[in-house]
Amino acid sequence: MFPYRHRFTSYSELKPPRPITAADGRSFMAVGEGNVRVEMPNGDTSTAVTLERVLHAPDMAFGLVSIRRADEAGYSTMFERGECRL
Repeated sequence: MFPYRHRFTSYSELKPPRPITAADGRSFMAVGEGNVRVEMPNGDTSTAVTLERVLHAPDMAFGLVSIRRADEAGYSTMFERGECRL
């Protein structure tokens, strides 16, 4: 889920918008879906990654990445020392 429409590299409006619920119970409306290209820290550099089928939820304060969907896409995830490494 991502709030910033200008960061989508492809985009389709959802008609009708779709309600989504965050882990803390707050509700948001997803108004679109598409791909988002993000720069992920990678040691001293960064790596560009395209996240696919991302929901556009403009009322969210920040973007959230689904660990389950990252795993399904072949990425590994490691949690340690207060960090999540994807």
